[in-house]
Amino acid sequence: KWSYGTITPQATRAEYDRCKIRLSLRVGNDLGPPEGEPLGKYHYFNGRPGNDAIYYSRPFMFGSKLRFKAEGLLSPEPEITFNKTYMRFVTHRFMNVHSAGFILTDLASLLLLHQGYAPIHCSAFQYQDATVVVAAPPNTGKTLTTMMACMDHGAKFLAEDLAITDGSTIYSVPWTSTFRFYSKIDASWRSRLGGKIQSVFPPIELLPLRKQQPITEYVRKENMLSSASATHLVILERGEEGVVPIDTELAD
Repeated sequence: KWSYGTITPQATRAEYDRCKIRLSLRVGNDLGPPEGEPLGKYHYFNGRPGNDAIYYSRPFMFGSKLRFKAEGLLSPEPEITFNKTYMRFVTHRFMNVHSAGFILTDLASLLLLHQGYAPIHCSAFQYQDATVVVAAPPNTGKTLTTMMACMDHGAKFLAEDLAITDGSTIYSVPWTSTFRFYSKIDASWRSRLGGKIQSVFPPIELLPLRKQQPITEYVRKENMLSSASATHLVILERGEEGVVPIDTELAD
């Protein structure tokens, strides 16, 4: 349940070793800081200035605690350890308590920024010689635009909700799978009813009412790209239909 890949297929060790960003998640009980000088405290976090480790602990029900530690944050492969209580009960964000996947996402973003990359909220596709990046607020149509381009017009798929960029190249993040009401799926009364309920009460999306489908259910693997140099930027807005050119300096 990680936003960089909620339904990511299992990878081999060789594929993992080729990754520029690697994170190790463990479950255990050895979550206390080493003995020594007093720790600084910020809310439920503890740590020492200049040390690349942070510790989290807060009371939970029946005398238990939610705990995790993140160590080696400046190393090539940071390690995050959660206790069993945290992993069992914190499956989604609730107020200011975040799931393991949410925390991994933040750490991965930090590590990407350290290496000159940035995750961006967008969709992207390649059509003929153009690689189009589509930016828009949520529920404005960027996912639908890209899926229509790929499914109906033969465009190459790059991303539907999240991508990574170094400023000129778009790197695919294909396993986010946020699209749910498209094509024949949207035609069923159950899907339409689910969409209306979700529009009124968005938290319903957190309930496992439907199994998410991977992008390969909609786009053939040969029509998926791992990266491409961006050539066009499209910004979607709600309102009257029309196309307004973006100033090149602003787009850059």
